[in-house]
Amino acid sequence: MTSCPGDTGAEAYVLSDVGYSRFVTRDGSFNIIFERTTRIKILKASGTGWGDVLIPLYREGNIFETIVSLKGKTINFENGQLITTELDPSKAIIEKKDDEYSLKKFSMPQVKVGSVIEYTYVFETPYMFNLPSWFFQWAIPVKYSEYRVSMIPFYEYTFILKGSDKFDYQTSKQSSSLGGSIAGINYQEMVHTYIMKDLKAFRDEAFITSSRDYMVSLNFQLSQINNPDGGVRKLMTTWSEMQKELLHNEFFGKFLKNCASPSREFLSLMNLKDKPELEKINEIVGFVKSNFAWDEEKSKYSDQSVREFIKLRSGNSAEMNLFLVAMLREAGIEADPVILSTRDHGKIYTDFPFQHFFNYTICLVRINGNPLLADATSRLLTFNKIPPYCMNDRGLVVKKEGVEWVMLNDQSLSVKDTRMLITIDPERKNLHAKFTIRAQDYDAHNLRRNIGSEEEALKKDYLEEGYSEIDSIFIKDTMSMSRNEYFLRFVADKEVETAGDLILIAPFLTEVLSENPLKQAERTYPVDMVYPEKKNYSCVILIPEGYRVTEVPNAISYDTPAYAVKYDASISGNLIVVSGSYSFKKSVYEPGDYKILKFVFSEIVKGFNKKIVLQKA
Repeated sequence: MTSCPGDTGAEAYVLSDVGYSRFVTRDGSFNIIFERTTRIKILKASGTGWGDVLIPLYREGNIFETIVSLKGKTINFENGQLITTELDPSKAIIEKKDDEYSLKKFSMPQVKVGSVIEYTYVFETPYMFNLPSWFFQWAIPVKYSEYRVSMIPFYEYTFILKGSDKFDYQTSKQSSSLGGSIAGINYQEMVHTYIMKDLKAFRDEAFITSSRDYMVSLNFQLSQINNPDGGVRKLMTTWSEMQKELLHNEFFGKFLKNCASPSREFLSLMNLKDKPELEKINEIVGFVKSNFAWDEEKSKYSDQSVREFIKLRSGNSAEMNLFLVAMLREAGIEADPVILSTRDHGKIYTDFPFQHFFNYTICLVRINGNPLLADATSRLLTFNKIPPYCMNDRGLVVKKEGVEWVMLNDQSLSVKDTRMLITIDPERKNLHAKFTIRAQDYDAHNLRRNIGSEEEALKKDYLEEGYSEIDSIFIKDTMSMSRNEYFLRFVADKEVETAGDLILIAPFLTEVLSENPLKQAERTYPVDMVYPEKKNYSCVILIPEGYRVTEVPNAISYDTPAYAVKYDASISGNLIVVSGSYSFKKSVYEPGDYKILKFVFSEIVKGFNKKIVLQKA
């Protein structure tokens, strides 16, 4: 086989992927054993990376998940013979990722174009909540994928199938084995088998939350524990019950309650009397951002006591925002915590009330019944904005009564305006550009994060784009209750493209998209742009003496409720005046809009990068 049937561009092909999970007794309790055998054909040089395998291992304290056994082989066809090279398990390493996860890493030997690699590992976990999920779909095509799970009656799981609505084959039947016994109770296993065939490669691209939300996969969530003595512990209850549990939780509701006293002390030092409510909110959010530092940990729970948080003036996202909620409440402002799942953590499935869907806490404020979202972790955002990584569909408001969901997407339009004045020196084959850039809302946030007040950061970015002589830099960063703007002005030189007696120049230089971010022929999941945005460009080019314009790009103009694109170029005396703009007016587009969005991006890339041609007279 030299290519994958139906996908000649595939760099590798999963021939078979078979997994099996079962429960085993260990010292009067249960562990889960997971065994997997995977066989992959390498089709291109770029596919040799599939010979590098990572297996995540979870731990709490000194209780680890472990790899019980590991074996593998690489098969090559050389000089008319099959050559098999065995994997040496002793060369596998364990690398710590964070406090909870480590990675078992190994590389298959002698992997090259044409190789077939096959590896088998056995994994054991004492954590019942961590019944392994199964990804039928990979980033490369899959011929055959099978997952079997032998369930026992003491643990009940809810399964969530993502990316598809059915299996190619599914069966559930009682095991033919003799069964098992624990605490004097005999039990029988139920074996569930799930098979899918001929799955297309999932090729991740721009404007997506997490690929795990859309790849075809099977996820198991522990929903109930049936103890042998007859006791039952429900892990999946209702959203209302979850709220009550959170409000009584030592690391959530009790932390929030304990924030009340220090909040009053801090408020007594602030002059908020007789100020409008919106101004009070702005000052309180600003106070927390200025006086406490985020430790970069995303969490829905606190990790320390309120006393430690106040002493260290530092905390995770839950501590920062629960303290913010407490300060707002003590100031007489209606506020509640909101738990959410960040974009990289995956979607929340509202049919299944599981706490581990959530990994972050922010603050909801109500002004005359209207919701306003705030996050105390980011000093680069105004008081009424949350970080883009938090904009993931919806969040759950944690309050005493009623289940309430709040939408997290920001529908306000972020705008970036770029203006250039260009003069050309034909003798030096060089252009000199004066830039003026003004950005608002999240576009301002992006510049604030990437450049801030650092001139060297600006120079580095533009030097990498091929500019030189970057000078006369002026930066003005305005972030107030009524205004969120970033202003930038500078000059830079750049080599100009020539061909004989011709000068060719893209009027917007390197400021516009150079390639289409949407590359697939079709898409079955939403195009999530995070927030609506508009880009404006204008350029004035001084025609060099002794040159004339022989070619200017054609005009573009269309405007719909979902997007707009406009481009125009004209000559006025010794000046070429070019303007362009495009806007995407929605934060999320449905899969059915994919092809038209891909066309719009193509028009922007093609039209806005077309070159103006000047010829020596």
